[in-house]
Amino acid sequence: MTFSFTNIRVGTRLRLAFGLILRLLGGIVLVSISDMRRAGANTDDIVNRAWVRPRRLRRSMARRAPMRAGPWNSSS
Repeated sequence: MTFSFTNIRVGTRLRLAFGLILRLLGGIVLVSISDMRRAGANTDDIVNRAWVRPRRLRRSMARRAPMRAGPWNSSS
């Protein structure tokens, strides 16, 4: 005796197909949530660790360098 989908009722086939679609959708949701968390962690890493050095550099350069004259900061 071989198994064939043609021997199953239409309602049962529809339930099986719908269940398969729901399982696939659930898998996609889980993968998406995981990727969103990873992207958030990467963004936090960039903002909190990678940008610290340029901020410190800009602060130290601002303290050392005198203001230069130019059209954007004229005192007149």
